[in-house]
Amino acid sequence: GRYLRQTGQSLAAIFNNPVPEDYGSAKSGLVPFVRSRALFSDTFFRAHTAQDASNHTPHQKLGPIGVAVAYESHSAFTPISHFSLSQWGRSFDQVLQDSLGNFRKQAAPDLFNQVEPGLYATRFAADNNAGYLMLPELILALPVNGQHVVMVPHRQLLLVAGSEDTKAIARLLELAQAFSPEEIQL
Repeated sequence: GRYLRQTGQSLAAIFNNPVPEDYGSAKSGLVPFVRSRALFSDTFFRAHTAQDASNHTPHQKLGPIGVAVAYESHSAFTPISHFSLSQWGRSFDQVLQDSLGNFRKQAAPDLFNQVEPGLYATRFAADNNAGYLMLPELILALPVNGQHVVMVPHRQLLLVAGSEDTKAIARLLELAQAFSPEEIQL
């Protein structure tokens, strides 16, 4: 019951708040998002099986993850498809760069909370915290001992520690393992 109700509400929000047809109206609502490449493979398969490749979500591959762009409004988070890119006359790279600019502007000065000396975590549990991987300058600004080690056990949590700080690394691993496998989803 609850799952179906939430899914229905999410779908209603998307259909009541579609991606704007003109790029000027959409640009300020674009944000990057990071997910498992399996998600993008699934959407590719579904789009091609339905013989409608325009609904596929384009993305940039980054090892086992991928980065894509979504239109975010007060009530919806809608991935951008090839159809929208075509409609706007924009390339994926152009739209990704604009989304990164928006994300950079939205980043709160207190984005990271020092959990303990040498260990940082994103302060707010937003569904898109994994996207901050795309803004390395925010991560590299954190004072750590050694090189920055980043872990994203869940799309709502980004952890950072220094490579030379064994205590912080051990705690980072403990926090990451605290999520059950069902919760670990990008």
